[in-house]
Amino acid sequence: MLIKLKPMPLEFLSNGKHVHLLSGSEVPGCTSVAKLFDDKGWMCPWAAKMAVEYVDKNLTSIEQKAIVLKEAKTAWRKKRDTAGAKGTSAHEILEKYIKAKISGIPFDLGLFSDPEVNSAVQNFLQWESENHVEWLASEVHVGSLVNGFAGILDFLAVVNGVETLGDFKTSSGIRAEAYIQTAGLWI
Repeated sequence: MLIKLKPMPLEFLSNGKHVHLLSGSEVPGCTSVAKLFDDKGWMCPWAAKMAVEYVDKNLTSIEQKAIVLKEAKTAWRKKRDTAGAKGTSAHEILEKYIKAKISGIPFDLGLFSDPEVNSAVQNFLQWESENHVEWLASEVHVGSLVNGFAGILDFLAVVNGVETLGDFKTSSGIRAEAYIQTAGLWI
């Protein structure tokens, strides 16, 4: 086994925002650093599309115009936050599943009421069934004393004989920042 996790002076505070402390000092997280390299150009047309869809769905009379247009400005935020909450739900379920498998405790994933969460979980299970996966760890706080950053890896496993560090993504695509984030976690 090449991967060796060793104890280090690392804390994670969660008081509404992620704060990583490494040897008592706040350091940036891998996700935050990776976002510095992400091209968010795709968000502008998406945000406009969400606004138009909101207006089309909610504007039933001219008297409602001011209210609907004001709400349309933040329609993209609501959509983003809803998707984020679903991703968080799927992430929490998969974390429990992996930890149960590592401990040898049966864990029934079953079906979930939200179709998007259910789809994410089912896609994960399909991936797992198509590969030989030996789960080693889940939700491990890691950091680099040398480089001064930290993060939380979603899982560590041997997948088809290859040591693999992974991060769950439930979005419709993988952006460049995901590779940077994972590289930071690997370091």
